[in-house]
Amino acid sequence: MTDSAKLFETAQLAEASYSLLDSSTYGDAEALKNRLLKANKDSYKGEFSDAQATEFVKHWSVTTHQQDTDSGYSSTLFQNKDDGRYVLAFRGTAQPWEDLAGADGGDIVLDGLAIDQIVDLYNEWKRITSTGSYQAVKLVTLDTETALLAAGGSTYRDYLATRSDIVIDYPSGTVKKIEFQDSSTLFSDERRTGLGLKDQIAQKGLTVTGHSLGGHLAAAFTRLFAEAGADAVTAC
Repeated sequence: MTDSAKLFETAQLAEASYSLLDSSTYGDAEALKNRLLKANKDSYKGEFSDAQATEFVKHWSVTTHQQDTDSGYSSTLFQNKDDGRYVLAFRGTAQPWEDLAGADGGDIVLDGLAIDQIVDLYNEWKRITSTGSYQAVKLVTLDTETALLAAGGSTYRDYLATRSDIVIDYPSGTVKKIEFQDSSTLFSDERRTGLGLKDQIAQKGLTVTGHSLGGHLAAAFTRLFAEAGADAVTAC
């Protein structure tokens, strides 16, 4: 595939990830097309023309979709019907408060990372690749360290910068740490149990993509899961 063809393909997949998808679209081309259509934008946020959507569903199906989490994270795992390739598309900025003010404005600009959405990204990939329950992660606020940071100024901030077990979430100045917890107890929805797709994805190949905030998440994925060997193709 030429570079221009791959860019066009991943741009369409990134765009498709903005549509409101659910389990009714898994393996159902007609249901997927309905969600992608610009004519149904008010209901499903689609942006595709009829011809574009028709062509898209000839070649792509939805394997799984993570609907909005509390952080505003959402992603879709697509599979190519022609050769079996997988593409994990991360949705970009969609929700005005969670995504724009929280992830884009607060986390990326001030922290350099969309911390809460990256945690959700981690858990989603573990869900996709694991069999049964798995070790998920969550961010836990450290009240004592947060209070000391607020009172101690730059001296205490410099001390915290030497610690590898915490993150400081700006602009709030909240100090957090990552804890592991079994997915079956952390979640009460479909995230409780893994899909067991690790071997299939490794065999067929993986690309990650996204637009805007989604591009940031795609880049973060390649750092977190370098062993997946994923190509990252992002759009501005």
